[in-house]
Amino acid sequence: MAASNGAEWWSLEGDRGWSVNIDSEQTAEVIDFWQGLIDDDLTAQTPDFTPELNKQLNSGEIVSLIQPSWYAPLLADFTPKTAGKWAVAQIPSFEGGEQLVGQNGGSVVAVLKGCKNPEGAVEFAHWLNTQTEELMALGLFPATVEDSLKTPKGLADFYGGQPIFDEFLKANEAAAVDFSYAPAIFDALTALGDGMTTTATQGAPLSDAIAEAQETSVASMEDAGITVVD
Repeated sequence: MAASNGAEWWSLEGDRGWSVNIDSEQTAEVIDFWQGLIDDDLTAQTPDFTPELNKQLNSGEIVSLIQPSWYAPLLADFTPKTAGKWAVAQIPSFEGGEQLVGQNGGSVVAVLKGCKNPEGAVEFAHWLNTQTEELMALGLFPATVEDSLKTPKGLADFYGGQPIFDEFLKANEAAAVDFSYAPAIFDALTALGDGMTTTATQGAPLSDAIAEAQETSVASMEDAGITVVD
C-alpha cells in the first residue's frame, strides 16, 4: 500500500548512490490508516496460509483481504462454501492521490549463463508464458500483452459471475512502476516484518516498525559497501 500511495522506498541517485526513504510522508499516511484500523479492532492478526485464517474466512469473521491475482484461486480452494460471497475490487487510493497498485509477488523466467541450449530454453520460456488460459486458471497474471482476458469459468463462478481478470487488467495498467528494490534489502524487510509482529503481539505502534526498517536498511547497505545518500 505504500507503493500504491506513491512511496519510493529505494531509488538510485545516478552515480551518487542509493537513497532510502522508507519513512516517507507517503508511508506515514499508510501507517496512520492501518494504525487507526488496529486501534479500532478492525484487523485480524492471523498469519496467512493457516487453518485459523481459513476458519475466519469461512465464518465471515474476515470480510476483506488485500491480495495479488494469484490468491484468487487459493481463496476459492480455502473457502468453497463461501462461493458467490466474494468480489474483486481495486485497491483504494488516498485522497488526492494517483490510482497506483503495488506489487505482491511475481515470477521471472530466466536463461542462465552456461545453459547448454539457450535458444531452446528461450523458446520454452516463450511457450510457457503464452499459455494464457492455463496460467489464468492458476490465478497467474500472464506476461503476454493482451487487450482482454477471459476469466476462467470456475473462478468467475466462485466470484459471483464477476470477470475478475478485467479487474486484474485495470490493476496492471496502474502498476507503481517507479517503486524499486535496492540491493541488500533483506535485513530491512526482516526488520519490518519483526516490527509488525511486535505490533500484533505487544501493541507497539506501526511507526516503530517503519523507523527500524529505515535504520536497518541504511546500515545493511552501508555494511555491504553500498553508498547511501540523503
